[in-house]
Amino acid sequence: MDARAYRWGARTCAIAAAALGALGASGLAGWLSGRLVLASLGAAFIPMAPLTALAFVSLAIAFLRLRRRTSSDIPATIAAALVCALGSARFIALLSGGTAFPDVEATLVRSPGAFGAVPLARISPVTAACLAATGAAIILLATRRRRWSGDIAGWLGTAVVLTGCTVLLGYAYGTPLLYGGSVIPVALPTGGGLVLSGIATLAVAGPLARPMRAFTQGDARARLLRAFLPATTGAVLVASATGDILTFRLHVNPALAAAVAAVAAVGVVATLVWRIAGTVGHAIDRAEETLTRARDDLEAAVAARTAELARINEELNAFASSVSHDLRAPLRHMTGFATLLERKCRDGLGDEGRNYARQVIDAGGRMSRLIDDLLAFARTAQTPIRTVLVDLTDLVRDVIDDASTGVEGRAIEWHVDPLPSVEGDRALLRQALTNLITNAVKYTRTRDQARIHIGMLPSGDGERVLYVRDNGVGFDMAYVDKLFGVFQRLHAAEQFEGTGIGLANVRRIIQRHGGRTWAEGVIDQGATFFVSLPSHERTTIA
Repeated sequence: MDARAYRWGARTCAIAAAALGALGASGLAGWLSGRLVLASLGAAFIPMAPLTALAFVSLAIAFLRLRRRTSSDIPATIAAALVCALGSARFIALLSGGTAFPDVEATLVRSPGAFGAVPLARISPVTAACLAATGAAIILLATRRRRWSGDIAGWLGTAVVLTGCTVLLGYAYGTPLLYGGSVIPVALPTGGGLVLSGIATLAVAGPLARPMRAFTQGDARARLLRAFLPATTGAVLVASATGDILTFRLHVNPALAAAVAAVAAVGVVATLVWRIAGTVGHAIDRAEETLTRARDDLEAAVAARTAELARINEELNAFASSVSHDLRAPLRHMTGFATLLERKCRDGLGDEGRNYARQVIDAGGRMSRLIDDLLAFARTAQTPIRTVLVDLTDLVRDVIDDASTGVEGRAIEWHVDPLPSVEGDRALLRQALTNLITNAVKYTRTRDQARIHIGMLPSGDGERVLYVRDNGVGFDMAYVDKLFGVFQRLHAAEQFEGTGIGLANVRRIIQRHGGRTWAEGVIDQGATFFVSLPSHERTTIA
């Protein structure tokens, strides 16, 4: 909320407080001079009670001190406390049928007379309750010990404003509230004073206090309330006043007066609906235009970003191909010459020289495999997904047949559970399963009896979770986050061959299918690798 709203509140408070003080001073002057017309605004109306006038002056002083929104104001608090005590005491006394002690009215005005059966100088119970509420609101605003102080004060001020408006409408329609019998009514100037004190309370409470917050915010609801609530209220009052004037003042036929009032009401409502439709329609049109521009900008940004990503991918592919070509040529020369050196100069090298040559050849082989794996990893991100229905049981059996080649003589116990069909790219899924199963074969090498179990967890949340479990060397769960990273290895290359790219490739493939990867393991007790795959009811993510 900007500073203009608070400046407007301070200005409104000052105007309302000045008018309230002038009204109270006029009432006191009327009682002290004997000209009760100053306290009643009309000879036919009951005058404002002297204590009400005195309370209005006190409240005006308190409001003027609070209009600058100081954190605490002792004089304002004292004045408000006196008014609150006065209103509460009078309200209780009047409801109980007695007179409050001390009888201040008798001190201020001697022999005030009566308006029918109503004593002229007495405060109405309604006025006393409103004065007590206003005093309590000022105390809350002057101290502000809690964040909700302003909200409570705002609600009290609203109640006082509505009460004063009700009194004024009663006089406007010629039926003053509570007139008749011995019940003390609210005087006409008192009704105006209640409206002024309620407005000043709301102004001091500020635009962020309830219920004013609903009108002062910058959202659409607040703008509509500010635009149409006053107009709607005025329309209802005008339509009602039209019928009253025609019937009781001009003595028009009641049926004709009702018809005229109905037509007036329909016209006012139609005007309001037209205005509301125009305002809301304009807002909707602007929102649609903004949305269209935002959508166009987003599409342009996405297109530009897509083109940029395509260009970067092309550059990466070209870079990978260039690096592969540039590395392979010297690597082939290095391993080739080392092989020739080992073969042709075998006798002259000696054991130590042959060992060095063999290490060069082995390092060249590892480097060649690393280049191949890096290229395969790069291609995995570029290969488009060709989705088909893949039978996992057949796919796993094919991978096991390939993985079993070259491990003759090892005792491997395979357990393959019935597996479902999933939607995905068969070639990429085969590559991922090959990495997982060959890893299980590799890391059970130290076991006399290797056991590899491939199964499926119970389905949940639309996921099909496949796992590959082995009884191999396992791993420390403290390093589980490193498993699926590029070049991340938890075992030395001398123990188990590999480039540290296989599991990273598995994660990339599964993520492109909309799945997840994770692992569990215990050192020297085996490991289990999990991948979630889309079922054939799900849509894969390219």
